[in-house]
Amino acid sequence: MKDKFKTFYLISVCLITLFSCNKRESKFVEHKPNYIDSIQNAKQIKELILKIDTNLSYMNITDSLITGEGLRTIVKEVFKIKKPWSKADFDQNGLTDILVIYNNDIYNFRVMCILDKGNNYEGKFISYSDFDNYLFPIVQENKIKCYILNNYLRAIIPEQFNLIYKFNDFIEENKNPTNYKIEKIEFTFQSGWGLGEYDDLYLTIDSDRKANWLSKRYKISNNNKVKKQFKTVITKDKYNEIIDLINYSEFEKVNSDKSACYDCNDVSLKITYNNGQTKVIDDNNLDEKFILKKIYDLLLELTKNQKWTEYNN
Repeated sequence: MKDKFKTFYLISVCLITLFSCNKRESKFVEHKPNYIDSIQNAKQIKELILKIDTNLSYMNITDSLITGEGLRTIVKEVFKIKKPWSKADFDQNGLTDILVIYNNDIYNFRVMCILDKGNNYEGKFISYSDFDNYLFPIVQENKIKCYILNNYLRAIIPEQFNLIYKFNDFIEENKNPTNYKIEKIEFTFQSGWGLGEYDDLYLTIDSDRKANWLSKRYKISNNNKVKKQFKTVITKDKYNEIIDLINYSEFEKVNSDKSACYDCNDVSLKITYNNGQTKVIDDNNLDEKFILKKIYDLLLELTKNQKWTEYNN
């Protein structure tokens, strides 16, 4: 009896080990050599960027990292970074991508990632909206370790997080996403007062994917107001993408981030979940949380990628 049990145990261990190995192997993506592998200098990077968009000629790419005087000390002594670019396969498709730190002027830097999608290149800006603070990226294992640097204080802000490529964008990594039952989404977006015009958008989506969209446009110069209402049923793929992203975002832990701003875009996101619980996020700093900005973008895109029917009450 003991021998039979021992044999059964050994077979079970072997099967579990084999399954685990196959599971790990299924995640492996074979590397495919590409042009980015061969890039060695700033000139090549600039040429690649201009292939993506000729309007990006303002981006100053250099062979050595340039920052403001205060940040230069931090970068040199703490991060020991010399070249303003790093290579990795961020989107895990087997092709090398490149992260570039570029300059607007001698004091300010920004971050862009160029993704090789196989048939084309895609540029993703990774920005931080605070005037005094700068996002500084360190690439580690296909993730971007983000540090927030303050040029005025010449210090590293004690706020660090990982960005990963997921949902076709760079968002904050969450190792333990939730699985709430999302019952209703209410999204309000008000654009800034550009050129004497602004838009109000109010969008609701129920758990059966039925959606209503109220659009109001104002033109201050002639006091013109246009109000329209639309309805539709959101397609399954777009609805599931939004629900998955909301659950990945840890929305229940997010605090509102709103400050006095005359011409900023204003957002309010109300999520009803798990038998009537609600969470409201008011926001006009739309670049502070990458995953929130992605949620806002997906909700706004619904007004363009769905078939809406106009109606009157």
